[in-house]
Amino acid sequence: MLIYFDESYDNEHEYLLLSALFNPHPKFLHRKFTEVKKQFKYLSKDGKLREIKYNYVTNKTKLKIAKAAIDIFFESTSWFRCIVIEQALVDLNRFGKRKEREKIKKARLYKKFAELLISHNTENVYNAVLLADKLTRCNGDEFVELMK
Repeated sequence: MLIYFDESYDNEHEYLLLSALFNPHPKFLHRKFTEVKKQFKYLSKDGKLREIKYNYVTNKTKLKIAKAAIDIFFESTSWFRCIVIEQALVDLNRFGKRKEREKIKKARLYKKFAELLISHNTENVYNAVLLADKLTRCNGDEFVELMK
């Protein structure tokens, strides 16, 4: 199984979103997404297949590609989970000592919720691979290695 982990925020940074795509059969999704991209000639300037990003849906062709990607996801055995954290409601003192830096407390909060998200969705999963972008919240932390 491949697990794609990512973080994002809303435009005002009021909410932190931790999300994961759990993909027990990654070859299926890859093959189907490749077929759709080739069908619509969804290529970058250098001729490579482009990444499907929903915030770039600016015309009817890109909308068709996005809809096809959603349909493919529902055909697959994959599942998606997200934790939404309203940052104003979080008491950071629960994640460290009073005099510790806020950055350290935020990293602990991030790590704790990421662990919950992943562990509650992989109870009977073995040999999974965790993939994540460069994490901005836990910069310098050994977060990814601990999660693996």
